[in-house]
Amino acid sequence: MNEKSKGKDEGRRYLALGLTIFVAGAALIILYMSMSQYHSFVTLFNKGLMILSPFIYGIVLAYLLDPLYEAIRKPLHEALDKKLKEKYHPRIVSGISGGVAVAITMLVFILFLIGFGFLVIPQIIDSLSSLVITIPERVQAIVDFVQKQDANSQGALMESLIDWLKHSTDNITSWISDTVLPQLGNYMSQIYQGVWSTLKTVLNIAIGLITSVYLMTERDQFKASIIKIVRAVWPEKKADEVIDFLRFSNKAFGGFISGKIIDSIIVGFICFAALSILKIPYAVLVSVIVGITNIIPFFGPFIGAIPGALIILAADPFKMLIFLVVILALQQFDGYVLGPKILGDSTGLSSFWVMFAIIIGGGMFGFLGMVFAVPTFAVIMYLFNKHIDKKLDAKGLPTDTEAYEHEDIK
Repeated sequence: MNEKSKGKDEGRRYLALGLTIFVAGAALIILYMSMSQYHSFVTLFNKGLMILSPFIYGIVLAYLLDPLYEAIRKPLHEALDKKLKEKYHPRIVSGISGGVAVAITMLVFILFLIGFGFLVIPQIIDSLSSLVITIPERVQAIVDFVQKQDANSQGALMESLIDWLKHSTDNITSWISDTVLPQLGNYMSQIYQGVWSTLKTVLNIAIGLITSVYLMTERDQFKASIIKIVRAVWPEKKADEVIDFLRFSNKAFGGFISGKIIDSIIVGFICFAALSILKIPYAVLVSVIVGITNIIPFFGPFIGAIPGALIILAADPFKMLIFLVVILALQQFDGYVLGPKILGDSTGLSSFWVMFAIIIGGGMFGFLGMVFAVPTFAVIMYLFNKHIDKKLDAKGLPTDTEAYEHEDIK
């Protein structure tokens, strides 16, 4: 290598080192400013989220509806391509099939929302109203039953139960008279703010629906643009790795979340059918709770079973036991038959890491953390395994985990 080539190589190394130091320094400055001005940073971040919320709704909705859109578009495009390819340009045929698929997808989604609103929500309200009436009656029935027993059978536990029930009733009455009624004006103001916030949310969702239509219509162009940028920024080998990472992330998040929603809807309908056949009270309300909580992997059915069992207990304790048996059977069916059929191996995580991810995600971010923990952890494990495989390849060692099962660390 001549002196000129060596000089160029040294210049490139110094340039790369300088850029690395600059980026690291800028990152440290941003980190320091965000920590020292935490509240201002959070306020600015929340304001940005609020402004961008219609587009965020649109992106999320388009992402969730994409499997349905693609299931409609693909066979429609193949049918139109056979009939129209000789008369029209392929892009026109693709545009027609995409437009029709978007229209059908949005129609199905809107009809689902309307059906849920007119069929399910009124029954949920009726169930809640009935529950409000039933609970005091059940409490009074327990008090009457205890009071009918003789003094010897009551004992200290029974007397404590009566005192607790009466004390709870007095506390609720005092809370209403001393807290709720005097603060009624403030509550009305909060209700007004809540209504206004709801209207803004509805408007943002409406804009999000329109945004999702454009995103689904132009999905291929967006995908091509992302690949184009990746190919332009990184060398060929690195670009292939980035595209593989994006492909896996799409499978982990899109496949898992969309599949889990479909799985939960089916579980909710099965639960409703079983509870209706067995004449278990509050079937609609309990089935909605079970369906929503089923979105949480692993723990979802058990989380949904707790409030469902308490609701049914207020009406019929024996039916509560039947409900628990139904939930156990439904959980087994979903875990071993329905779930694997719909989700497949979208994340590649073992049961232990699924449970680990859910506990960490739930502890840090609540319900949404439990929902998104599994695909997020799957992406992290994907990057970690890729890094480990590179290190092993560089040392000439096998990357298959089974190759190390004969070694012991005891």
